[in-house]
Amino acid sequence: AGRIEGHRSQLNDFVQRKYGGTKKVEWDESESGPEHQPTWELRASLDGYEIGRGRGLSKGAAKEAAAARALEYLRSREG
Repeated sequence: AGRIEGHRSQLNDFVQRKYGGTKKVEWDESESGPEHQPTWELRASLDGYEIGRGRGLSKGAAKEAAAARALEYLRSREG
């Protein structure tokens, strides 16, 4: 896994560790803007609840941003 997948793999590891494989992150994507230069928006959900959202000029960048926000959210609720 290269640097670009850092948050995504951290998120998967976190969810695997916390829930032992009983839960899985689900992704929903949409794109907007001109066809030649779309803006992607990806949403990460766990149990049907959105836990992170990210935007970017590529699907990968948007997913990485969403994963970073999802990680922040899950870690903030660990208490």
